[in-house]
Amino acid sequence: FYEKVHGDLGSIEVAEIMPDCSLSTPTVLFDGVHYSYPYVFKKDDRWYMIPESSANNEVTLFGAIQFPYCWEKVKVLLQMPAVDTTVFQMDGIWYLLSFLPEHGCERVTPMIYKMHSLHVESMRWDEYDSLCVRGAGCPFIYDEKLIRPVQVSTNKRYGDNIVFVMMSASEKEYFEKELGRLTPENVKARGQFYDGLHTYNASEHFEVIDIRCHELSWKKPFIKLIKGEQFKLYRQDKTL
Repeated sequence: FYEKVHGDLGSIEVAEIMPDCSLSTPTVLFDGVHYSYPYVFKKDDRWYMIPESSANNEVTLFGAIQFPYCWEKVKVLLQMPAVDTTVFQMDGIWYLLSFLPEHGCERVTPMIYKMHSLHVESMRWDEYDSLCVRGAGCPFIYDEKLIRPVQVSTNKRYGDNIVFVMMSASEKEYFEKELGRLTPENVKARGQFYDGLHTYNASEHFEVIDIRCHELSWKKPFIKLIKGEQFKLYRQDKTL
């Protein structure tokens, strides 16, 4: 599951990874307004997805009717333009972690809620010093620890590198501790110049990393010159 950008709008598509690492023909799942960050998880033998849909001013839960190609709207979990929502279970309790952008993508206000049967409860903590980073993929178990990939951005660039944090919680507090980082220098992509990482996801057999590539476009500079805009190297995000 991934975001495909068409102009200024993103849509959610799904494709099957074949044994030789080729992809099947993609199927469009959500489009029309901007969608991104398709967060997919399983609960009680049913698959769910929360695509980022801040353009609709809501965090919406979808359930699979026929996985992975057919989905239905289950409910609106939060009525706010939150981004990169992550739902996970820890010590038998379900949590929803999301972020409200403040002044661009590099500054967000984190919010975390306890959940019951996929209903958001009223308990909320949003005062964090160490949790001002957006989600970068699904949490996973490593060395008996629950690890969350997070995206580190700066004022100048969106998605510089990925930090892996260990997650833990008490009755009224939530904690994260940095364990390590993944930088562009750690990732090898043939024939590409890249300087940023957006997301990281892994299964038993694959790792999928969304990288920021720079490719020279001969058309873009002329269009910008005609419009009187400053020349810039065309930036294109690609998934490795």
